[in-house]
Order: sequence, then structure tokens, then C-alpha cells
Amino acid sequence: MDRISNSAQHSREQEKYSERSEFQTPSLDNISKLVGAGVFAPGGKPGGRHPYRIDSSKALSLLPNLRDLDTDDNSTKKTAVPDSGRDLTSEELARLKHSSIKAFSHVVKTFIGRRIISSALEAQIERLVDSDGVQVGTEGIGEFRYFKDTFPADSEKAVINVGYDIYKERERDLKNCTDALGIGLTEDKIRQISLTGIIAHEYGHAVERTIELMRAEQLVKVSPQGNSDEVITKNIVQASKEKRESLSAIGDDPSLQELIFIQEGETISTWDTPYHDIDSERFASGLEILGLRFALEDADLNAGQVADVINNLRVDRTKKLDEFKAVTKLINSKDLDVYYMRFALRDLKTTLINSSTSATHLDIEERIPEQPPYFPIGYYIPFSETQVKQFIDKFPPTSQH
Repeated sequence: MDRISNSAQHSREQEKYSERSEFQTPSLDNISKLVGAGVFAPGGKPGGRHPYRIDSSKALSLLPNLRDLDTDDNSTKKTAVPDSGRDLTSEELARLKHSSIKAFSHVVKTFIGRRIISSALEAQIERLVDSDGVQVGTEGIGEFRYFKDTFPADSEKAVINVGYDIYKERERDLKNCTDALGIGLTEDKIRQISLTGIIAHEYGHAVERTIELMRAEQLVKVSPQGNSDEVITKNIVQASKEKRESLSAIGDDPSLQELIFIQEGETISTWDTPYHDIDSERFASGLEILGLRFALEDADLNAGQVADVINNLRVDRTKKLDEFKAVTKLINSKDLDVYYMRFALRDLKTTLINSSTSATHLDIEERIPEQPPYFPIGYYIPFSETQVKQFIDKFPPTSQH
């Protein structure tokens, strides 16, 4: 594992971050306090899940100064969104699905009309996913799902899932933003614009997956070995490699270096599972921002209002990105590693709970994170419209199916 080193020297910037007293995200704030106080230190037992010594007594003394995690948008415990995870009536689910399908159709029509995608590319995308693939759930995130290496038969098309939790979260964020700007939008418009953003993001994943499958098909056509399973697998691997390299070249951003490491040639986020694709998320988030912008324009906001809403949403994402950079710098400055913090935090929490009294047990449960918060880096650094178009234009459809 060849990690990009960030801790050779402690810069003034790192010292500033280590002195920072509070973060917007409670779990990051608590992690920074634990790390800053020296709860974790290099030199753990060989062969363990992490190479750190843990001072649990020091962590216990910090407990009164830590914050509850129940308002943490990125933590595994989430109650910040009203009615999160509750049982929905069949009527509520039907209404959410109807609105989600409406948003899907609007996204496709708008992206073609605004020349983000061509009609030829949309025809290829439709081979992979259409409005019949839009599903809704009582909880969870927005998600695009398709796992095969070739375009599907009609009955096996991809799924775009809209979770109630993510819908309510996006609706809340948009309402807070427009209220703060003094922009009056009806409840129906808030709902539809929020769903448009979610669908546009997942549609972005469908676009890049279509490009990958389309490119693999093109490779099969020129392959002298035919279209055996072995050839199909080989070509999808090559197509995936070309896609990733193109996204990486278009989205090159030096500011990402402190948040990633390189493993076997793959760019990997220190804050996510090792297979998270940062550039893929950046592309999808770029389409999400475009979808939101177009939806706001269609809701009759003037150019200044649209710009203000999009800018405020971007600023909020930038603030969260800066917090993760700050904690990363602090962790690195202590010769620790974000990747192993998930194991160290879990061990700390288990140790504290096993030795806790009834008076401290609840505080430990409520304030010690079990792992660093989920942080899809690419979501916070979306591609620009120019970058989105650069990637799409690099892989034009060569023929209709």
C-alpha cells in the first residue's frame, strides 16, 4: 500500500486545525477531541486490526466534553431527518414513486433539451434503465443498481432507488436554503426539485455505466476472439479502465491529495470503503447540480435566485469537505492514519462499554463514534458543466443497437 504522505512536517495550517475547538459535524468534532488529547498513539500490538495504543481512561475523562451524535448528518446514527425510517402508508409510498418517476422523465427530457446528453446517447442509456426502473423505499439513500457486464434484457434493467430518508434530507436542505434567501417555493415545488436532484445524481451513474457497457460492446465488435464470456469480461475490464482514466484526467484536483491514497494503481478515499470511486461520484454530483439548476429555472426563479441557491448548496458542501480535510490533517499530524481509525474507534467504544457503569454507559453509546462518518468525497467536489460534457463527449455512441 503506497500511501500519499501528508505528515512529514507540521505546517501552520495543521497547527491551526489541531486547535480548532468545534466542527459542524458532531462525530468529526468528537474524533478531533479524542485525537487531539492523545487517546490514540502509534505503537499498538503487532498483528492487530490497527497499529495504535488506546488510552481509554483519557477518553473517559473527555466524555463530558463530547457532543451527542444524534444530529450528525454523516453518522451511522441518524435522527436529524423528521420521520426517518418510519413506516409509510401505501398512499405515501405511491405519491413518492409517482413524483420520482415524474422527476426521472423530467431529468431525461431536460438533459437532452439542454444538450448535456445527445438523443443517441439517451437511446443507449434507455437500454440500461428507464422510468420502470425507478423504485422507492421507506428508508435509505438514493442508489443506482446494476451489476452485469452487458446491457440487460428488458426484464433485467437497472434500478434507481429513491430512499425516503435521503428525499426528506434533500427536501429539508433545499427548504432551509430557499427560506434563508427569502425565496418562496410551494411545498410541491420543493418536493419535485429535491427529487430531481436525487434522480439526476443516480442518472449520472447510469450515464457512466452506459458509457462503460457501450465501450465494452465496441471492443467486442473488433475482437477477433468473438463474444465469449471470457472476452466479455476482458473487455468490460478494459472499458472500465478507460472510463476511470478519463474521469481522473478530467477531474484532476491537487486538493484531493490529502484525502486519498493509492493502492495497486487505484485512487482510494481514506474515509470510505477501499473501492469507492471518487471521480465517479464527482461526475454524478456534477449532473445533480445541473439537474437542480435546471429545475430551479423551470420553477420560475430568476437567474440571480438560481445562482444564489446553487452557490449556497455548494458552500455547504465545501464547509463539510473542509472539516474532513481538517480532521485528516490533525490525524496525520499525530502520525496516525484515517483508514485505521475505524478499527481503533470501534475498539475504544467496546473497551469503554465493557468497563462502564450505568451512569456512563449511555453517554458512551451516544458520544463515541463506532467509526469515522461516511464521507463520499466526490459528492462534495462535483464536476462542472464543462467537465461533465468533456467526459460524455469522449465516448460518443458509434451506432444504434
